[in-house]
Amino acid sequence: MSAEDNQTVTAESKRLGMNSDEGKSSSTSSASDVSARNAIKQLRAQNEKQKRKIKGLKRKSTVPENGDGGNDSDVDAGDQFGRKISKRKS
Repeated sequence: MSAEDNQTVTAESKRLGMNSDEGKSSSTSSASDVSARNAIKQLRAQNEKQKRKIKGLKRKSTVPENGDGGNDSDVDAGDQFGRKISKRKS
């Protein structure tokens, strides 16, 4: 492209209000992009940690999902291992 054509294109761009530097990112915006990415990374890690805690708590939960409550007063852990209620000393 000749210098004269280049000047014509530049003049037309200025007339239309097009700035050639609009699409370029500055160092400040890239620094904010880095901090934003870091914040997202930290939040994702925190989310994964919370998911692990919830999964563990669900696994440890003693309340059955069917609504029984699991609080049978005449049954204890000893009954599950062969000890009978009728043989228990009262």
